[in-house]
Parts: sequence; C-alpha cells; structure tokens
Amino acid sequence: MLGDSKGTLVVDAYTGYNRVTGVTGRTRAGCYAHARRKFHETLAHPEAKEAYDLIGKLYVIEAEVRREGIVGTEAHAERRRVQSTPIVDDLFERARGWRDSHEPRDDIGNAIGYLLTNEDSLRVFLGNAAVPIDNNTAEQKMRRVALGRGNYLFVGSKHGGKALAILYSVVATCEQHRINPQAYLEAALAQPITKESGAKADAELLHAWSRPAPRRRHGRQGAGRPRPRLSRTPWSSAAALRRRPSDHGS
Repeated sequence: MLGDSKGTLVVDAYTGYNRVTGVTGRTRAGCYAHARRKFHETLAHPEAKEAYDLIGKLYVIEAEVRREGIVGTEAHAERRRVQSTPIVDDLFERARGWRDSHEPRDDIGNAIGYLLTNEDSLRVFLGNAAVPIDNNTAEQKMRRVALGRGNYLFVGSKHGGKALAILYSVVATCEQHRINPQAYLEAALAQPITKESGAKADAELLHAWSRPAPRRRHGRQGAGRPRPRLSRTPWSSAAALRRRPSDHGS
C-alpha cells in the first residue's frame, strides 16, 4: 500500500510496523497516547502520576494550537521548541531516574520501559510541526477494519483484500477532509478513462475536490457531532477516475 512513499509514520511500538518504518526515506514517530495509556493504567504509583501529568501538558499545548488555528505552521513549530521540548526533556530525565527502582515486568516498570525504549521516536514530533502527537485519528479510522474482521471474516482473495484496503483508505481520506465518500466515489467512477488520459483525469479530480468546504455551526441538538457532508463542488469534469485497465486482474 505504501509503495515507495516517503515521510513520517506515527505508530506505536508494535514490531509489525518495523517492515514499513525501516524503509529509506521514512521516519518513525512515536505515539504519546499509547505511552500515556500505560501510565494511566498504573496511576497508584506516584511516578506514573508525574509522567501522566507531564504528557498531559503536551496535549494542552496541542489543544491550544488547534484553537488558534496554527497547526502545522512555523508558529506551531516554535511553540513546540519553546514549550513542549522542555517538558519532554523533563519527562525522560525523570523516567531514567525511575528505571532502576522498578522491575521491568511490573506495570509501572513496563510503562517506564516503554517510554525510554521509544524515546527517539517520541521526540520526532518536536522537530516537525506536521507530525501529530499521536496516531489516534488513524486508529479511529481503523475501527471499521476491526469490525469487518468480525462481521464478514473473509475478502475472497489477496486481490480482494488489496481492493478493500484501497477503499478503506479512500473513505478515511474523504472523511478526514469532510467530503462525502459516496459522492466522491460516484464522481470518481462516473466513466472509464484510458491509460493516456489517466494523468489528466487525476489532476482534474484533485482540482475539483481540493477547495475547502465551509464549516457548519451545529445547533444545541447534536452539538459536537460531525454531520455527513455533501460534495464540496458539483462534479463537472468530463474525466473521472475509474480503475484503469491495468488494475483489473483479467
């Protein structure tokens, strides 16, 4: 799925990710939600409370950045350099001091070990404002995959599994950008295209759907709940994406 893409992947410490994060041109960033969860599960220990509160301060900074509408900007990067970095330094300095006081297999020892083992990846977000502090958004999108495993169990073939993974990615991306997935897919599958017109159709598709959609203000009822959004712009392009002939198995 990732092909020869480059960039930063925000993941937890699951070793299954090693294969995709160990590729030249990719950087592995750690997830503070996973690190914080381990301390939350053992808050009876004073050290866990200290670590949990310090990580909480990082989330407060990120929440302020979102409210100010400066996510991913140089102002965001500066905020991380000035405010977040000292907190992270303090967190890991304390964790190194706690390490010898607990057995690695204890709950608190395990939480401390997780934090220190993944220190390099947990510091990545400090140097790149485009990197989120956790991968909660991606994991939320993966819930439908877990539900699917229990509901329909099989995808028929390896080719079918790949097709389903692509569909999951398209739908999740649409939702992230507040685009109605059904409207997008109807436009993308409107008519076949030739191999020669593929690049042009790709460009037109991106242009037609790249304009930001206005945000709606919700009333008291259903406040805070995102509503399904219709397409950003009516589909007027004559060229629409469809599976290219080379994508078909036959």
